[in-house]
Order: sequence, then C-alpha cells, then structure tokens
Amino acid sequence: MSEFTIRESDATELHRRRKNMYDTTDAYRRSFIDPATGLVEDRLTHYRPCPVCYAHAPRRMFEKNGGTYVKCGDCGMVYLNPVFKDDALVEYYKNNSSCQASAHESESDFYNSIYSRGLDVLSCFTEKGRLLDIGCSGGYFLDLAYQRGWKTAGVELNQAEVAIARERGHRIWDVPVEAIEFDVSFDAITMWDVFEHIKEGTEYLHTLRKILSPKGVVFLQIPNAWSLAARTLHERCNMFDGIEHVNLYTPDSITSLCEKNGFKILFLETVIDESNVLGKHFDYEDPYFGDRDGGRDLSFLSGDFIQKNKLGYKMQIILGI
Repeated sequence: MSEFTIRESDATELHRRRKNMYDTTDAYRRSFIDPATGLVEDRLTHYRPCPVCYAHAPRRMFEKNGGTYVKCGDCGMVYLNPVFKDDALVEYYKNNSSCQASAHESESDFYNSIYSRGLDVLSCFTEKGRLLDIGCSGGYFLDLAYQRGWKTAGVELNQAEVAIARERGHRIWDVPVEAIEFDVSFDAITMWDVFEHIKEGTEYLHTLRKILSPKGVVFLQIPNAWSLAARTLHERCNMFDGIEHVNLYTPDSITSLCEKNGFKILFLETVIDESNVLGKHFDYEDPYFGDRDGGRDLSFLSGDFIQKNKLGYKMQIILGI
C-alpha cells in the first residue's frame, strides 16, 4: 500500500476546521477540570498500571488539557494516568455535543480517501460480509462500506451522531459493545480512531473475539505514538488531547497487546506523514497554523522513508485470529 499524504495546501485549512470544531465544546471539557489544579477532578479519575504490561512504573511526560501523560518504564507504552473512571467516561461521550459527522461532511475528500484506503486493505484479507463499525459517528464510513457491498451495522454512544447514522438507514446500537447481545458474528470489525479511547485494551480484544467470525478480521486505525510528529512536537502535537486519548500505542506496544490476547498482526502500516506540520515547527512557526508552507527543507523525509520506518502519524492495522 502507498503512503497516504495530505497536500500541504490543504493541511492548514483542515487543521483550522478541526480546531473550530474542538473549540465549540471547550466549555464542556473544562467542566470536568478542577480550576484549582488545572487537572481533571479527582472524583472522576483513578490511577492504573500500564495497560499493556501492567507494570507500575510510570514516568511522567507532560500535562495537557487537564490530563497527565506518562510512559511505562518497562515497555514504553504511552497512556493517561490518572484516567476517567468507566462510568464517568461513558457519560462524557454520551453528553458531548461535539459531532464528528460535521467533520466528515466538511472534509469529505480527506475521509473518502482514507476510508477507501482502509476498505482496500480489508479486501486483501477477508471476503465481503457483515461489517460492524465501532464508533461509527454519523455513518459516513458505513455509507462507503455499504456501497462496496458490505452488510453494515454500527455502534455509537454520541446520541446526536446515532440519530444521523440511523437517518442514513444503518442499524446502530447506542450502548457499549460489551453490553450488546449480538445474534450474528461479523466478518470485519472496524474501529476508526477509536481504540485509543479504550481504557482496557485486553478486555476489549476479548469482546471482539467473541463476535468475530472464524475467518474474520479486525481493522484498527489509531494514532502512532512512535510517529515523527508526536516525538518531535510532544504536548504540542494534536495526538495528545488530555482526556479522550487514554492509550497511545507504538507499533511494538500494539503488537505486544494483540499477540498476548490471541490475535495475529496480518498488516501494519503507517499513514499521514505530517511533513507539512513538522516543516512549520522547524521553521519556528505554529506547526498547525503557521503562515509559511512547511516541509520545504524536509525533502529527505519522503513517504517511502516515513513508511519504511513506521513514522507516520497513524497506524492502520489488520488483526486475525
């Protein structure tokens, strides 16, 4: 598969639209933060061991938007600690008025490209059948999958987006997947930018195995904590949001987690090189909104180099049993 890139002329506008969408719910997110400490309120959180190796060896990295990111001293996993309690996290998502569906509409070229690439990857590993998209937002990806011949269904907690997806004609469950009693198994389970929101990856993978058909596969797109952008920008990187992105995997840590839980990595590539963002940063500009076109001094960071070294901003992964 070829490296997925964003044209530099489009990148700044894309990030600006996303910031505007994020800013509309800023007051909602701040309602969970203790103004005295600048951190998420203690009553809503708890401390935890590393979600991959379960070691109690966190090394503090930085704080952002009320959350503290740490790195496991044993396996290198990056995660939020403390983190929302389960019930608080579910309520946070259910009541959040942010609507990803609006981004899908305003950034349709971007999402058409990256979703189509994901469907192309899926087609290399399984036959078309039943597909469950977890965290399906307003059903934009389900639309594309249905057009390709998949029998589609979705899971979504955000009530505004549930309504949009159902209006599009998709079958949608609006409770956590572990609470659903499915009467069928699925040939493909997809999670687009969702697995990083899941606190207990081990338990979640066990749930997915139960509803996956014998020859079925799981598709994940997740941020890559090993990406050049994340390792360069640190807390300035959009990957670190402080509340929702509770687990940030590297290629090694996601492989370790999945193999411990009975899955095989059938495919793992990185996408979105972020050379424009890095170029602005190295030019002493705001990495996302700088006035100058970034990346002109980074020609050596080709898509091939990024791909070969798994340094892209996100990972696309296929898991099999």
